[in-house]
Formats: sequence, C-alpha cells, structure tokens
Amino acid sequence: MAEFTVSIFNCNSIDRAEIAIAEGSLNIKYGPNGVGKSTLARAIISQIRADGSLDELLPFKCRGKDGAGAPKVDGADHLKSAVVFDDAYVQQFVFQKDEVVKNSFDIFIRTPEYLAEMAEIDELLSGIRKAFADSADIAQVTTDLKELRDAFGKPGKGGAIPKSSKMHKAFGSGNKLENIPEALKPFETFIKSQEPAKWIAWQVKGNEFLQLGDNCPYCSSVLSEAGKKDTALAVEKEYDASAVGHLNTLRAIIERLGAYFSEKCRENLEKVTKAKIELTAQEHSFLTGLKAEIDALIEKLEGLRTLSFFSLRDVEEVGDRLTPLKIDLGMMDKLDSDETRKTVDPINQQLDALIAKVGNLKGKINRHKSRIRKAIDENQDSINGFLRSAGYKYAVEIVPEPESYKMKLVHQDLSNHIEAATRHLSYGEKNAFALESDSKRFQRYPYLARRLVSMRM
Repeated sequence: MAEFTVSIFNCNSIDRAEIAIAEGSLNIKYGPNGVGKSTLARAIISQIRADGSLDELLPFKCRGKDGAGAPKVDGADHLKSAVVFDDAYVQQFVFQKDEVVKNSFDIFIRTPEYLAEMAEIDELLSGIRKAFADSADIAQVTTDLKELRDAFGKPGKGGAIPKSSKMHKAFGSGNKLENIPEALKPFETFIKSQEPAKWIAWQVKGNEFLQLGDNCPYCSSVLSEAGKKDTALAVEKEYDASAVGHLNTLRAIIERLGAYFSEKCRENLEKVTKAKIELTAQEHSFLTGLKAEIDALIEKLEGLRTLSFFSLRDVEEVGDRLTPLKIDLGMMDKLDSDETRKTVDPINQQLDALIAKVGNLKGKINRHKSRIRKAIDENQDSINGFLRSAGYKYAVEIVPEPESYKMKLVHQDLSNHIEAATRHLSYGEKNAFALESDSKRFQRYPYLARRLVSMRM
C-alpha cells in the first residue's frame, strides 16, 4: 500500500508537521484536543481548493511581522479533492430527514450486480415501454383524461356528481356560453371569445361603480336609457367567472379527446355540453358512466406505463398482476373508437408477449429480490452489530421505497422510524454512528478512500 507524506508549515499553532497518508485507504488521524488535527485537515483542504483560505491559518504570533513565514503545504499537489469528517460533513451526508445516510440506496444496494439484473428485467419490459414511446399522442391523451376525471370531483351518494365539482359547475345548469340569454346578446362577442372567464371577471368588477352614477365605469358612456344599466348588471347575475372558466377548459379538453370517444358517446357529450337547462337524471347517469370508464382506462395505462421491478416487487404471482392490465375496449363502449384502439392495441400486443414469458420474468424478479435481501441483511447486520457492541439502543433498517430502498433509524423502545435522528443522538453517538455508516460508503466507492478524513476525538 503506497504512502505519501504531506508537510504543513506555519498554520495556527503548528510550526511544522508531517502527516502520512495511505493511498486507497480510509485515513483516520486521532489525538488529544488541541494537538492540531483540525488545522492539518483545514490546511490540506485549503491547499487543494486554492481559494486563498490557507492564508487565514497564519499564526497570531506571525501577524504584522515582516519576514514571518507564510502558511504552506507541501506534498499535496496531486490531491484533487478532500473531505473532512466533521460536523458539517455529518450534516451533509448522514442523518438526512428521510434516511440515515444520504443516497443509502446507491451505497448499500445499487451494486454492479444489481444493475446487471435490473437490465435483464428491463429488457423483458422493454416492449411495453417502446409501445408507449412510439405513441406520439398518448402522453397528452393521458393528461387530458386525468384532467377530465378530476373535474368530476369525489363522487357523492350512489356515484352522483357533486355540485362542488368543476363538471357540475360547468354544465350542471346548462351551457350559457352556447345559450346566451336574449338580454345579453350585445355581449355575445365577448362571451364567446377565447377566454370568456377573463372578460366576465373584468366586466363584473365595474358593477360596484355603477351605483355611483349612470355612466359606464370603463368608457364613461351614458347608461341612463331605460334598461341599459340593468343589462350591464345582468352579466353578473347570469354568469360566474369561475364556472365559465371550468366550462371553457373542459370544452377544450373534450374537443381534444373527441376522436377517443365512441360516436355515440360524442353525440351524448354534444347534448350534455350544449344543454340549455339543468342536466337530467339520464344525462347525469351518462356522465357517471363515462367517468367510470375513464377511471378504468387511466388505471390500466398507468399500471402498464409504470411497469417495473419495483411495481412487481411485492407481487406473489406476477402473472396475476399482468393479466388484469390488458385493456378491453369491448368493456368500455364510451371509449371504444378507432383512435383509442390504434393507441391501445400495440400496448396490448406487447403485454401478451410479456405474459407469454411470465415464467422467465418471475424467475428474474425473484433472483433479484434474493440478491437485494442478502445485501440488506449483510449491511444491516454489520452496522447493527457495531451499534450493539457500542451499547447503543439504536438499529438501522433498510426498507423498500416506491422506486428504491432507504436506510432508516429505529430505537428499541419505538416502533416507528426516527425521522429527525440528530434531535435524539448525543454528539458522540452521532459521530460514532456516522463513522460506521460512512465506512460503508468507502467500501462501496473505493475512490473516496483516497480522500483525507480527519475526525475530532
């Protein structure tokens, strides 16, 4: 193992010191308080960074004296970076809000073997991903379907559309953008503009000033002629800017999705979205049925789009998870159109091909889970063995997350994970625990071991 020596001159209380550093190893320098460990570390880091901070270490006895030696570091020119194990380091890498060690997934689980096995699983899933990638419109269609679904709000009793929903506010009392009251026909150009909600909000703001006189609050024209002021005030009585905004947005979404609705569905949507009066029970029933089909399609599309090792990780029988994801438009008559089939059929074909290889997929997933379990057990046992031997009542658990794994801290008297460990650990516990956890980082990333690590004792 190669060693090199770094010499430090005229830094704080150090006139001259030498430190031996072993390459490819974790270097720990310890000693009594005040011996100069922190100064050695700061001097080497300042030399590497070349940011002028080395001059700040000039000893007090040398300040203001001509000819006094300046702080200097020799033997560190080949070092490119360094980290110091101090409070700042511990806060940066250890005891994060939601995990014990920053990037614990990369450190403890994401090995080259892990990546190789993930690549094999991803290869089996690549057909479905390609089907999504090859569909130019599927992302926008899915987004529009989700926005349309959300407009229905949370269903009330019996699946009824709540009155507080955007859908009910937009169409529940009839479409007054298409059916403008006779008295408001003079405003038709504005009501049927691209953004009628903005005009309505603007127009309504002036109403409070109409009480001050008989002149228009915007153009000052005289409104004393019979009925003119009432016409201006009628906009606020007939239109709600928020409801009109919802109507305009939903109308645009329905128009974009038009080709994805069956012909009969488009006809019914035309009736509903242009109705003059309050929606009937049958029309409500139609919308409720449409929402159910949209929910089902989105659920299947999202399940297929996010298909991965992680989504199948906790599934006992992979085939039982894959088969229900097939999209059967025969059961979704409102969405059964040529355009929908053109989008869905390639995805279904790739799903069928994957189901045919389900045994191979299941085997790879199970082998991958076993390797991950082994890595988790080895790392947990190592760190927890250290904690037990040190007499600590803490332990770590590496737990699954939606798209990864994270190391969490637990206490023997608490069933839940500790989210803010730094509030509960003593100074010594934090440093000892962090050093043990960090040793895994150096084992996982050998290049880190070439950096100087100085620990205050």
